[in-house]
Amino acid sequence: TPVPAGGQDTAVDRGAGQPVASTRPTNALPTGGDPPGSTTPTPLRRLLAIGAVVLFVVAGLAFWLAARPDGALVADEALAADDGTSLSPSPTVSTPATGTTSPTTTATPTATPRPAEPGPTVEAARFASPPTIDGSAEEWAGHRAYDSNTVIAGRQATVRASWLLGWDTDTYYVHVTVTDPRVRQSHEDQPDQLWKGDSVGFELGVAAPEVRTDVLDPADVHVLMGPTPDGRVVRAINVPVGKAFEPGPPFVGGEVRTLITADGYTIEAAIPWSLLNVTSPKEGLTLATNLNVSDSTSKGGLAVMESNNPRRSGNDAPVRHVWGRLQLDG
Repeated sequence: TPVPAGGQDTAVDRGAGQPVASTRPTNALPTGGDPPGSTTPTPLRRLLAIGAVVLFVVAGLAFWLAARPDGALVADEALAADDGTSLSPSPTVSTPATGTTSPTTTATPTATPRPAEPGPTVEAARFASPPTIDGSAEEWAGHRAYDSNTVIAGRQATVRASWLLGWDTDTYYVHVTVTDPRVRQSHEDQPDQLWKGDSVGFELGVAAPEVRTDVLDPADVHVLMGPTPDGRVVRAINVPVGKAFEPGPPFVGGEVRTLITADGYTIEAAIPWSLLNVTSPKEGLTLATNLNVSDSTSKGGLAVMESNNPRRSGNDAPVRHVWGRLQLDG
């Protein structure tokens, strides 16, 4: 059988009578490089293979570093920041030294207290006998008045408040006269939010030379009292939770009365020291406080808040160091 051009033998398919290519290779080989279909690696292929292995090892190492405990801590801190919570790292356990049997725990660091920068000082005069709580100021003769007349939130002042302060061994007394052209009450169902509308309120807590600004003191309180147009009183004591105040138990102890007047209202209150977390009131004791008054808009929002403390931009932990002072006099 003749050999066709191209260097390959052929055979005849006896069934079809057609020539087919033989699978037997010829002796001819191409010059240069590997034969067709060869799996023998060239230098370029070897280099590419080594590069792929190196990339795989580097990627694996990076994944391990990201997944180890230190990497997890960084991720937790990022999540904490998104949640608005503290970024203080969690307690960590150190590797025990040779010969020890148990690990030691490193305490979580806390924020460094900052020096107090007290606002104005107010004084409470001691009552020889408890006053009648009826809204009248007849029994407050001789007590010094303190005004809440500095705007600290909202627009131009629309209200004024004048405070009289007193005390005895069991009770803290306040009498507040408020000038307010229109008495409204939009937070009767949310007394912890009274500060957003017609109300008076005060913060009270420990007076210390240094104050933490990451959390409030556990003894701090925020007392709120507001009138209704028909002469009832809505009241609340908010308590510290972390760095801010949250609703506390119902404020039902003591006595609070209001009188609606021609140009506003008065509020008189007798509040047991126990509700204010003061355990040993005595002459000369100094506490931290601010005296505030709020007015609402016609839609029930905050129109303005005024205080006796010009630096009271809020009552949460970051500004706790600027609270004013209350001194108990004889």
